[in-house]
Amino acid sequence: MISLEILQKIPDFETVNLKQWETLFLEWERDNNIYIVTGWELGVYKYTSSEKKEQKKLATLWKNEIFWEASLHSNTAKESSIIADTSASLLKIDTHSGIESLLSHHPKIGRELFEYIIHLSNNRLNQANEQIVAGYKISQAISEFTHFTPQSIHELLQKIESLIEGMSLQYIEKHPVLENCYTLRYDSQKPKKEGEIYESLDEIEENYSQYSSQYLLHIWDVGLGQLIVHSQKPMSENTEKIISLACTSLSWILHRYNIIQDEKNKNYLSEHWGF
Repeated sequence: MISLEILQKIPDFETVNLKQWETLFLEWERDNNIYIVTGWELGVYKYTSSEKKEQKKLATLWKNEIFWEASLHSNTAKESSIIADTSASLLKIDTHSGIESLLSHHPKIGRELFEYIIHLSNNRLNQANEQIVAGYKISQAISEFTHFTPQSIHELLQKIESLIEGMSLQYIEKHPVLENCYTLRYDSQKPKKEGEIYESLDEIEENYSQYSSQYLLHIWDVGLGQLIVHSQKPMSENTEKIISLACTSLSWILHRYNIIQDEKNKNYLSEHWGF
């Protein structure tokens, strides 16, 4: 990436400073600028409904990131909103007058800027392809799941875990009889502990906090249990998106499995104990 200090000295680039939570632009707005993050971080957000009341964060933009390079060839409406997650600073350049002036007066810098834009675009395409391939494999694994049994759940967790390098899972299920107790149903790092009963969630937390070399990524509530996701190293934002996709699918299945098991347990207690 070309030095930001050099770009800041070129009149074709305008500095933009944002306070935390200040909006750079909203979804569906238009402009002809390319933006370069020079300090701190911004979030990429998208409305979750047509009423435009709630937004979901899609990604984070860090220093040296370039975005909205699509305005080089099109003035289409923005597909997402950009909001400062912290106080942030950017450079912007108009894709018509600014770029023409830059190429005329600083051709070497202009060429380096375009090379960097191409590099970033290729990276984004590769990340999108990773998500598509992983999504297909996850969907395939889910589609092959047909029986809501403890064994099939165990096999599904193993299969999903194998698709994402460096990820490990624990699945904890509320005990059907013992109040406020939980059973460890799946643990890829410590399979010998599977079946152990814990008297509280705090005890479970102590158990998975023993993974000193592991990073806790997510804890998903799934009906009567929890799906806990660890990684052996810090994950890239793209890999975390893939993990989120996998766990969302798993959460639905585990939630459905919990409902079925709960009904079976109630029927068993009713038939044998009159509860």
